Amino acid sequence: MENQTNEVQQINEEKQVIPALVFSDNAIKYLKTGAGWAKFVAIVGFVFTGLIVLGGLISGVFFAFMGDQIGMGAFPFSPFIFGFIYLIIAVIYFFPTYYLYKFATQAQNGIRMLDSKDIEASLLNLKSLFKFSGIMLIVVFALYFVGIIVMIAGFSFFQNELYQMGSHGMM
Repeated sequence: MENQTNEVQQINEEKQVIPALVFSDNAIKYLKTGAGWAKFVAIVGFVFTGLIVLGGLISGVFFAFMGDQIGMGAFPFSPFIFGFIYLIIAVIYFFPTYYLYKFATQAQNGIRMLDSKDIEASLLNLKSLFKFSGIMLIVVFALYFVGIIVMIAGFSFFQNELYQMGSHGMM
């Protein structure tokens, strides 16, 4: 009988070996402060996203209807492209702002309610924010790289054209 009791105690001890992460009071205070600032930054981000959308709509309409009157009728493309580009920028800007806002509200709620599920969800949104930012950084670096290559090729072509014009003009 005693042998069975020891086996049960040993099994229970093995199950309780699972480590748990416990936050100190300072860590909770830092997370709460960080979440407050994150919420502020996200709200400002939403306001700027709205302003970008508004600017895109206004510029699209302005360039479409007023472009001919102020001498801008010679666009090689539709004036609505300006508005469309603004809208694309607003959509891109929206997602990191949204992830930041979700991080902040879920972290604040998780701290207030002592709910680890909300803290976990907030950290998932923080991960999504950094993942999105990292992908956008890679895209921007790739565009810079392509732009530099195109610029070098353009300068090389232009230099060859100038050289050929100069050699034909002297003869």
